[in-house]
Amino acid sequence: MTLNHSAAVIWCLLERMSTLEELVTEMTRHFPVDRATAYQDTTAVLTVLRAKGFVGDRPPPGTPGTKHRAGHQQSGKLQAGKMLQAPGLATKGPRFDEPRCWAFRQSYQILNHTAEFCIQDLRLGSSFRPLMQQLADKNNSAADTEIWVLPGTGGGDTWDILRDRRLLFEKVPTERVLPCLFSLAFAGYCDAFANRLLLHAAVLAKGERAIIFPATAGSGKTTLAAVLVMRGWRFYSDELAGLSVEKLTVAPFALPMSIKSGSVSQLAPYYPGLQSAEVHQRADGKEVRYLVPPLDRIAGPGAEAMIEAVVFPRIKRPSPTGLVELGKAEALMRLAETCSSDRDLIPGDIEAMIRVVEQCACLELVFSDPEEAAGLLENSLTGRAG
Repeated sequence: MTLNHSAAVIWCLLERMSTLEELVTEMTRHFPVDRATAYQDTTAVLTVLRAKGFVGDRPPPGTPGTKHRAGHQQSGKLQAGKMLQAPGLATKGPRFDEPRCWAFRQSYQILNHTAEFCIQDLRLGSSFRPLMQQLADKNNSAADTEIWVLPGTGGGDTWDILRDRRLLFEKVPTERVLPCLFSLAFAGYCDAFANRLLLHAAVLAKGERAIIFPATAGSGKTTLAAVLVMRGWRFYSDELAGLSVEKLTVAPFALPMSIKSGSVSQLAPYYPGLQSAEVHQRADGKEVRYLVPPLDRIAGPGAEAMIEAVVFPRIKRPSPTGLVELGKAEALMRLAETCSSDRDLIPGDIEAMIRVVEQCACLELVFSDPEEAAGLLENSLTGRAG
């Protein structure tokens, strides 16, 4: 099934429009057609969408027209310490003067966005540096965002975090500082992907082609990605697929992987230092260890890759490992569930998702053993991803 531009617009409008008449009115605004023609075309498109399973008795999950935040489970991370703003990370208060010296100061870059992190504690800086080395800015670019970590005004072992010299979080315990910084990095670097369709997905490449792994929290996506990297796959992202809607390519978004306690034992054979790695506490109460793949297995800046396949991972214990091909309608619905753009989705985004599911293999991977799952995936995709 191929959906044309008008069909994509209709699908994009479905959640916001409650009646056929409203849809027809919107179509006359988008296209140079009279109302009778718009009514006829809209009715025909809805009939096809329903027959193909794109719409039914319930709205499609993640129906376009709604807003989704990249890595939606991240919203909890942004609460560490006492948050001083409404959702949207708005700072408040006067601008702070820059301290006379910093224990740690370094800029990092994704695409065209440079963030400078300045920390007045050598211990925190020493923990942060190795986790961001893959993104170190070597061009001395001007900072688009400044993030400062200062001794907490509340005293004790707490910290205040500023963005662009204004207070954002206060009285943050030490074990929550790095989760805060990675959340801020995530939010800032998303700005560099403003013109792309964002999917909550891991991205890895085998050969010259990329495989995207769209998933919700708890799917086993991160564990699987960490295993694939150590089997020779190239790491693009664990959290965000920034899809060029024109080219259907993805760009690297190589923030460190966040490993939850339940995955540590499975990954320890691949990453011997993981069990002894520093434990950090997210604001949602989960304890995580941060993990950076070997640098020679991380896609370099600007390394765009074409999408070869879409694999939806789902960890299920106990369960035999299985890989099944999905119908295009089902794949599109699942892909829409993982849309993560701050902005409303537009017809071009919908068309891009449709092109992805039409042109790429779309599979569901059910597993309990990530090593076994990786082997099955590699055998099944031989000839597709290389």
